Amino acid sequence: MTSAAFSAVKGGSATAPALIRYYFDYKSPFSYLSFDATKQLARDFPSVPIEFHPYPFNMSEAFGLPGTRSEYHQLKLKYAYLDARRWANQRSLTLLGPQKAFDSTLAMCGGLLAAAAEEKAKTSGSGGSGGGAAERKNVFWEYSDRVFEQFFRRSLDIENPSAIVSVLNQSGVTDCDTDKLMAFCAGPGKTQLAATAKQAQKDGVFGVPFYYLLHPNLPSHSKSSGGGEPFFGSDRVDVLRQTLIKLTSGSGSAAAPATGAKSKPISKL
Repeated sequence: MTSAAFSAVKGGSATAPALIRYYFDYKSPFSYLSFDATKQLARDFPSVPIEFHPYPFNMSEAFGLPGTRSEYHQLKLKYAYLDARRWANQRSLTLLGPQKAFDSTLAMCGGLLAAAAEEKAKTSGSGGSGGGAAERKNVFWEYSDRVFEQFFRRSLDIENPSAIVSVLNQSGVTDCDTDKLMAFCAGPGKTQLAATAKQAQKDGVFGVPFYYLLHPNLPSHSKSSGGGEPFFGSDRVDVLRQTLIKLTSGSGSAAAPATGAKSKPISKL
């Protein structure tokens, strides 16, 4: 049931009745705010595959570009970061607004490489990518956590190949260098991101973070085949959680929450 293009798949099986596609961007503050909650969702519903898709958020469409923003876009952007900081402060996270409009392509390609290294380590059982990945169960999550935290502390330039390689190395992808990163971005990475963009269009993605829950008992809300329902925003994770519980409650389905998992909404984002 998983789609051909994905960054990392957590949990689930090919026969699982439900599947979640999670679209995010490393330069999006609300993606940052949603990431931990999405990881918790994966832990609480281990039989539901969650695909983590890096998807480039178009800043110019949503907020205009620096120096050319209308008053409307300026007010919208100012409020967005004010609101993001409110949620970040509640969780003791540092969230400083970027000082320019960043291109997150390199960071997203880094995420794809981290996911590939993690998958290779799992399938091979040892060796991994440079050895380090084999010792880590969640290379992709480690990498993503570091990118989000450092970027929103203004200590990581996500347009700098050397900086991205450093984060990859710290996360267990020890055989990556700038040449490999750039070659990947120009080849397989570019292809994977294009495939994700195509899937996102079918799922009706218009921003991040965006979740698309597929389940045969749901009506279709997009051009994707089968039943599915969209959820947009970091504050919709709890609604998604409750929808999953309703779909699987009393059914004995493989999508039921893990024993001990919280049935009430987790912390409001």
